[in-house]
Amino acid sequence: MKITILGGPGSGKGTLGSLLAEHLSIKHISLGHVLRQSKNADVIKTITAGQLVSDETAIETLQAYLADNRIDDFIIDGYPRTLNQAKMLDATINKPDVAIYLNVSTDILESRLVTRLTCACGAIFNLISKRPALNYICDVCKQELSLRLDDTVDTIKDRISIFERNIDGILDFYDMQARENVLLTIDASQNIDTVFRVVMQQIETITR
Repeated sequence: MKITILGGPGSGKGTLGSLLAEHLSIKHISLGHVLRQSKNADVIKTITAGQLVSDETAIETLQAYLADNRIDDFIIDGYPRTLNQAKMLDATINKPDVAIYLNVSTDILESRLVTRLTCACGAIFNLISKRPALNYICDVCKQELSLRLDDTVDTIKDRISIFERNIDGILDFYDMQARENVLLTIDASQNIDTVFRVVMQQIETITR
């Protein structure tokens, strides 16, 4: 099964992806996390500024990651981010079986992002909704947590603006392909346990 998780920055894509991966035994890929590990200075500069890397860079990075790790089935969050990326994903890798859209208001996204903590291992926490057991220490690997470089107030507003300009085209694209994949729209303003339960119920219905 191939699943893509769509949503604005701070909507809970990474957390949901990790939970689904554990439950379904499918590899979870955060393309944003992969890109942030890049040794390409231009890529890092683009991401830190809150901008999107080129569509070509995004798909080439994903293709290389899948090939290097011999991955067939996957759960990917944060991709596609543009309509063209959605089309490129279909053309070069495969159509996702399920596209999950985490719908959250702008106000909630902003409040989540300014309190978000991340770890080098990819784990994500939040000082309001998902605090680590020890302050600023990752529950998973015990490394120190930090704010992301692109989680500044101005950059957050830019990233949300870019997301809002692109999401309708992506959703329309997947909605038009209803016979080939399933688009699930989820109220992600709820706590992550509720979101996970609702998503799993719908996936189980689809796969019966």
